[in-house]
Amino acid sequence: MSDGTKRTKKPEFQPANSINSDEFNNGSPERQISPVRTFENTLSLLAVKEKSANELRLSAYLPKRSLKQALCSKSLLNDPIFMNQHATLSSRHFYKELRFITQDDYHYWHERDWFVLTEYAKTFKTFQNMSYHVKAELVRHAAIVIPVLNQVYNSPDHGLDTVVFPDGTYYDRTHEPTRPAGLNRKKYQVLDLVLKPFREMEINFNEFAAFKAITFLNPDADVVTRSKT
Repeated sequence: MSDGTKRTKKPEFQPANSINSDEFNNGSPERQISPVRTFENTLSLLAVKEKSANELRLSAYLPKRSLKQALCSKSLLNDPIFMNQHATLSSRHFYKELRFITQDDYHYWHERDWFVLTEYAKTFKTFQNMSYHVKAELVRHAAIVIPVLNQVYNSPDHGLDTVVFPDGTYYDRTHEPTRPAGLNRKKYQVLDLVLKPFREMEINFNEFAAFKAITFLNPDADVVTRSKT
């Protein structure tokens, strides 16, 4: 039953920087960029970032540098000359058969995913405008979840209990007694809370790119406050 109160739909937010000055000042609907188009443009941009990040992840390039050097330099993903020269598939990153992952493999992919995370982060203007300390806090906050998202989404489908890396190494529910109990629990959480939902929802590439960006630029991360304490 109606309570007599008139309800109005909240207008969709449209970023001011998505409209140039002429379009903003002209009231003609034909001259304005619709929220739908703005959304589609954003999705396309995020998809380009994700494609470049994955190409770099599959390459052999892995520099040795400090965190400060990594965060204060320009993003390699935004450098077309670099990407053309170095973002090519490494001979290590394909396989003919699977093999169970070792500690050295975990370390290898941890380093690669950490490197790609820092380059991915710098593609966002919001991130570029942060202080170094806030940047460092944000990438540390994302250091587990973003690599996990990459590993799960890019894993070939070998069932709901197996994550496969580009070099053919994999992990599943097999208990690894040489690893700390906490890392085994984390592995089971990845399978149950990330891999299974991803497969069930059948998310596409654009959806994944958007979800990853939202997860990285998490407004609830509270890194700004902690970085000042």
